[in-house]
Amino acid sequence: LDAGSLKRTWCGLEVHHAVTHEVEFDFYTSAGRVGSSFVSGGPLVEAIRGWDIRDSQTSDPPYRRMILNLIAGVTELSGLKLSQDGSMETDSMGRPCLDPLHVERCLHGDEYEYEGRLFQKHARRYEDLNMLVRLSVLRYIDLGQRPKGCKGKELNVEQKGVTLGQLRAASRKLEATCPWTESLTPWWKDEYSRKFTNGVVQFSDLDLYMVVDWVQYLT
Repeated sequence: LDAGSLKRTWCGLEVHHAVTHEVEFDFYTSAGRVGSSFVSGGPLVEAIRGWDIRDSQTSDPPYRRMILNLIAGVTELSGLKLSQDGSMETDSMGRPCLDPLHVERCLHGDEYEYEGRLFQKHARRYEDLNMLVRLSVLRYIDLGQRPKGCKGKELNVEQKGVTLGQLRAASRKLEATCPWTESLTPWWKDEYSRKFTNGVVQFSDLDLYMVVDWVQYLT
C-alpha cells in the first residue's frame, strides 16, 4: 500500500476484516516493509499515524455508505434505495443507489448528512478501528524482531546506545498509541484507572513508568 491507498474506503474495508479476524498484516512501500530498518518514516508512516476510515472515499458513494454501515454494525443497506420487498435497487450497471431521502449534504463540508449522523452515533466503532490499525503497524517501527537474547561476549557500553533518530521514531510511535483507554490498551494497569478517573490517558499524561510498561509489552 502507499499513502494514496489509505484514502480508499475499499482498502479500509480490507483492513477492517483483517483486524476483525485477528489476521496480522504488513504495509509495504517501494523501500520495503514499514517498520524495517529502511522504512521508519516517510509519507506512508505519517499517513498511518493519522489514518481515519471516516476520511476515506470511493468513486461511487453508495459503496462507501455500505462499508461504513458495516463497520458501524448497522444494516448494510441502510440509507440505500430499496424496492418494496426490501431488496436493494440498482442502476443500469448493477450498482447500488443512494436513498433519495438521504442525499442531503452537511451544512459545512461535502459529507452527506447520513454519514455525519452515522459518525456521531457510532464514533467509538470507527475510532476503535483507527487505533487498532495504528497499533498493528506502528508497533513494529524501529523494533524489528523481538529480542531472542544475546550470544557471545557482553556488548561494550558504547554499543548499547540508541540513536537520536531511533528515539524520535519511538516517541512518534508512542504518541500514535494515544489516547490510552482500558479497552484498547493491552498493557493497561489498574493504577491507571485510579489515577485517571475519566479512563483516558493522553500523550501529555505519560510518565516514565508508563512508558516502561509500554516498552515491556512490545518487547
